[in-house]
Amino acid sequence: MPTNQPSIIGKSAPRLRLPEALTGEAKFVADIKLPGMLHGKILRSPYAHARIAAIDAGAAARLPGVHAVVTPNDAPHGRVAPDMPILDTEVRFVGDEVAAVAADDEETAQGALGLIEVEYQPLPFVTDARFALEQGAPPVHAGGNLVGGKPLTLARGDVDDGFAQADRIFEETFTTPAHSPASLEPRVAIATWEADRLTVWKVSRGVHMDQRALAMALEIPSETVRVICPHMGAGYGGKDETRLAVLAAVLAQRARRPVKIELTREEEIVAGRTRHATVTTVKVGVKNDGAITAIHATTIMLSPTYSTTGTL
Repeated sequence: MPTNQPSIIGKSAPRLRLPEALTGEAKFVADIKLPGMLHGKILRSPYAHARIAAIDAGAAARLPGVHAVVTPNDAPHGRVAPDMPILDTEVRFVGDEVAAVAADDEETAQGALGLIEVEYQPLPFVTDARFALEQGAPPVHAGGNLVGGKPLTLARGDVDDGFAQADRIFEETFTTPAHSPASLEPRVAIATWEADRLTVWKVSRGVHMDQRALAMALEIPSETVRVICPHMGAGYGGKDETRLAVLAAVLAQRARRPVKIELTREEEIVAGRTRHATVTTVKVGVKNDGAITAIHATTIMLSPTYSTTGTL
């Protein structure tokens, strides 16, 4: 018998960082306060689909206590995801990001948002996945409404032959709604720069994925980006990347001070990542003895407006 077996085998290992979470000593991103830290707020679209014909943030930038503003006209040109620029002149859902400001406190930042003048040109929109796939439906993106341009198909065996063997065939359509995970901790991001090196504290289920997304959006080497998630107040699949951390990083770079953006509960519901709504049609062939001979299922998933990690 080998004598060099690792000593951990067969033993219980304590979960990392569990004691401080149980005792209430754990520090979450919202608990972090950096010297000179500013507070950011995001202006959001009131339209489901519109083109931004003009935007004027001059009055917001001049408000005492405001240190940085970013709009689609002056945002960096990188992308958070292939179909998601940092900010865009076209908004695609109620709550889509239009501009962001950083100020001495949240109240000043919120007041600055009210000074940003935006001229919108409303566009046709869709809210139903089945209608979105019909001929002539208003396109959400230039490439159309079907992510990837074609369905994802998985097949095994001869389904037509299976139905031919069936004594009875049943077919039903089922729907499930979109829903927010409603984690106790909302999305929060804090960004700070030291020369050309960026550090971001954020609520995250994948710091390395966030590191790549930030580097891609800001068009900087990934080795100059550090992402830290000290503790996370639940994830449930909904803590994947939005524009939050990138906007905090852009504001911090312009203000030359750390910037924190924390979403309100309303913003979590309106603009946070949700589980896909689905429409599924299932057709099943069975023998009289209950043996299943064939199953054919088609599911339409209503992805968020931007695919981000939705294609993984």
